[in-house]
Amino acid sequence: MNLLEENKKAIEKNNYANASNVVISDITKDKAVAYIDITEDNLNSYGFVHGGGYFTLADTCAAFAARSDGRNYVTQQASSQFIRNVNKGRVTAEGTVVNRGRTFCIIDVKVTSDEDKLLYTGTFNYFCIDK
Repeated sequence: MNLLEENKKAIEKNNYANASNVVISDITKDKAVAYIDITEDNLNSYGFVHGGGYFTLADTCAAFAARSDGRNYVTQQASSQFIRNVNKGRVTAEGTVVNRGRTFCIIDVKVTSDEDKLLYTGTFNYFCIDK
Protein backbone atom coordinates (compact mmCIF):
# COMPACT_ATOMS: atom_id res chain seq x y z
CA MET A 1 0.00 0.00 0.00
CA ASN A 2 1.33 3.47 -0.86
CA LEU A 3 1.37 6.47 1.52
CA LEU A 4 -1.56 8.17 -0.24
CA GLU A 5 -3.74 5.10 0.41
CA GLU A 6 -2.45 4.78 3.98
CA ASN A 7 -3.58 8.36 4.67
CA LYS A 8 -7.00 8.05 3.00
CA LYS A 9 -8.94 8.17 6.30
CA ALA A 10 -6.99 11.19 7.55
CA ILE A 11 -7.69 12.97 4.24
CA GLU A 12 -11.40 12.17 4.46
CA LYS A 13 -11.58 13.42 8.08
CA ASN A 14 -9.96 16.79 7.25
CA ASN A 15 -13.28 18.65 6.98
CA TYR A 16 -11.85 22.16 6.65
CA ALA A 17 -9.45 21.23 3.86
CA ASN A 18 -12.17 19.29 2.06
CA ALA A 19 -14.60 22.23 2.34
CA SER A 20 -11.81 24.40 0.89
CA ASN A 21 -11.53 22.04 -2.13
CA VAL A 22 -7.99 20.90 -1.29
CA VAL A 23 -7.06 17.63 -3.00
CA ILE A 24 -4.06 15.60 -1.79
CA SER A 25 -2.69 14.04 -4.96
CA ASP A 26 0.53 12.38 -3.78
CA ILE A 27 2.39 11.47 -0.61
CA THR A 28 5.87 9.96 -0.59
CA LYS A 29 8.50 9.79 2.14
CA ASP A 30 9.03 13.39 3.35
CA LYS A 31 6.97 14.91 0.50
CA ALA A 32 3.37 15.67 -0.37
CA VAL A 33 1.57 17.30 -3.29
CA ALA A 34 -1.85 18.95 -3.11
CA TYR A 35 -3.89 21.23 -5.35
CA ILE A 36 -6.97 23.42 -5.63
CA ASP A 37 -8.91 23.88 -8.84
CA ILE A 38 -9.94 27.52 -8.52
CA THR A 39 -13.65 28.27 -8.35
CA GLU A 40 -15.64 31.37 -7.37
CA ASP A 41 -15.57 30.06 -3.79
CA ASN A 42 -11.76 30.49 -3.64
CA LEU A 43 -11.76 34.15 -4.76
CA ASN A 44 -11.48 37.26 -2.62
CA SER A 45 -13.35 40.52 -3.23
CA TYR A 46 -10.72 41.54 -5.83
CA GLY A 47 -11.37 38.42 -7.91
CA PHE A 48 -8.15 36.58 -7.02
CA VAL A 49 -7.44 33.55 -4.83
CA HIS A 50 -7.92 34.49 -1.18
CA GLY A 51 -4.72 34.44 0.87
CA GLY A 52 -6.37 32.03 3.27
CA GLY A 53 -6.85 29.65 0.36
CA TYR A 54 -3.11 29.59 -0.28
CA PHE A 55 -2.43 29.14 3.42
CA THR A 56 -4.96 26.30 3.75
CA LEU A 57 -3.53 24.55 0.69
CA ALA A 58 0.06 24.91 1.93
CA ASP A 59 -0.72 23.95 5.54
CA THR A 60 -2.64 20.86 4.45
CA CYS A 61 0.13 19.83 2.07
CA ALA A 62 2.76 20.35 4.79
CA ALA A 63 0.72 18.27 7.24
CA PHE A 64 0.72 15.27 4.94
CA ALA A 65 4.44 15.65 4.24
CA ALA A 66 4.99 15.55 8.00
CA ARG A 67 2.64 12.54 8.38
CA SER A 68 4.63 10.60 5.78
CA ASP A 69 6.59 9.00 8.62
CA GLY A 70 3.39 7.43 9.96
CA ARG A 71 3.03 9.73 12.98
CA ASN A 72 0.43 12.42 13.78
CA TYR A 73 1.27 16.13 13.82
CA VAL A 74 -0.30 19.53 14.44
CA THR A 75 0.82 22.92 13.15
CA GLN A 76 3.09 24.66 15.65
CA GLN A 77 4.10 27.73 13.66
CA ALA A 78 3.99 28.98 10.08
CA SER A 79 5.59 31.68 7.98
CA SER A 80 4.03 32.76 4.67
CA GLN A 81 5.19 34.75 1.66
CA PHE A 82 2.53 35.74 -0.87
CA ILE A 83 4.35 36.43 -4.13
CA ARG A 84 1.74 36.78 -6.89
CA ASN A 85 -1.83 35.77 -7.53
CA VAL A 86 -4.10 34.16 -10.11
CA ASN A 87 -7.85 33.89 -10.59
CA LYS A 88 -8.32 30.71 -12.64
CA GLY A 89 -6.84 27.29 -13.27
CA ARG A 90 -5.15 25.03 -10.74
CA VAL A 91 -2.72 25.97 -7.99
CA THR A 92 -0.43 23.18 -6.81
CA ALA A 93 1.50 22.90 -3.56
CA GLU A 94 4.56 20.75 -3.01
CA GLY A 95 5.73 20.24 0.55
CA THR A 96 9.15 18.88 1.42
CA VAL A 97 10.48 18.00 4.88
CA VAL A 98 13.71 19.89 5.51
CA ASN A 99 14.27 18.64 9.06
CA ARG A 100 12.65 15.91 11.10
CA GLY A 101 13.38 15.42 14.79
CA ARG A 102 11.87 13.38 17.57
CA THR A 103 9.04 15.87 18.24
CA PHE A 104 9.33 18.58 15.55
CA CYS A 105 9.19 18.53 11.78
CA ILE A 106 9.93 21.50 9.50
CA ILE A 107 8.43 21.59 6.00
CA ASP A 108 8.97 24.02 3.13
CA VAL A 109 6.04 24.48 0.75
CA LYS A 110 5.95 26.05 -2.70
CA VAL A 111 2.67 26.85 -4.47
CA THR A 112 2.75 27.29 -8.24
CA SER A 113 0.30 28.12 -11.01
CA ASP A 114 -0.58 26.12 -14.12
CA GLU A 115 2.18 28.10 -15.87
CA ASP A 116 4.67 27.02 -13.18
CA LYS A 117 4.88 30.56 -11.75
CA LEU A 118 5.73 30.75 -8.06
CA LEU A 119 2.71 32.16 -6.18
CA TYR A 120 3.41 31.44 -2.51
CA THR A 121 6.06 29.94 -0.25
CA GLY A 122 5.82 28.92 3.36
CA THR A 123 7.73 27.24 6.13
CA PHE A 124 5.67 25.17 8.56
CA ASN A 125 6.78 23.78 11.90
CA TYR A 126 4.83 20.74 13.07
CA PHE A 127 4.71 19.14 16.49
CA CYS A 128 4.32 15.37 16.79
CA ILE A 129 1.37 14.53 19.08
CA ASP A 130 2.12 10.80 19.30
CA LYS A 131 3.48 9.59 22.65
